[in-house]
Amino acid sequence: MEQISVFDIFKICIGTYSSHTMGPWLAANRFIKQIKVHKVQSINIQLFGSLAETGHGHGVEMALMMGLSQFDISYIKEDQITNTLKIIKNKGSISFGSQSIYFNPSKHIQYIHDILLEHPNTLTFTATFANRLPQTETFFSIGGGFVLQEGVPPDPINANCKFPYPINSEKDLLHWIQKTGLSMSKIVLENELVHKSSSAVNSDLQQIWDVM
Repeated sequence: MEQISVFDIFKICIGTYSSHTMGPWLAANRFIKQIKVHKVQSINIQLFGSLAETGHGHGVEMALMMGLSQFDISYIKEDQITNTLKIIKNKGSISFGSQSIYFNPSKHIQYIHDILLEHPNTLTFTATFANRLPQTETFFSIGGGFVLQEGVPPDPINANCKFPYPINSEKDLLHWIQKTGLSMSKIVLENELVHKSSSAVNSDLQQIWDVM
């Protein structure tokens, strides 16, 4: 069982639904990083399952366009989203890095119904290039803002971390409380300090509190 941080659970983002907004946004970010070293001619996106059925209501198109534009979902401002979407609509193009390509969401984002794939929140990106074969990548938005890429083993979040108080269940947490006499919050804090300094933990927690 994988041990995750408080900051893997509580995430700051724009959107109505982590699997339908944050997931597609991050998938688009990842896809652009993989292809932008080449001269891109076009990008097409196919949405399957729940993303196809409820994507319009959950802001999937917005998330995809902002992700393709390489914005960071954790720090984006609402007016940046409004302005960027307006530019994409008015110019009929989307920009990433030094490149700009023709992009029309009604044409380049397709909602594929009645096809069941490996995961209910599946999206596929296909890019065409000026001097190489097209590249297609499929992602799964598995919830909580976590994204997996088909054919790519997931990176264990904390594979190399040595926690002072390993916790895989509530029984483990209770064990450490009884053994050490520490409070639950103190034990969790000690584990968080493996990732970050005390000031960084406090700063990030304050940011979450302010947003909430």
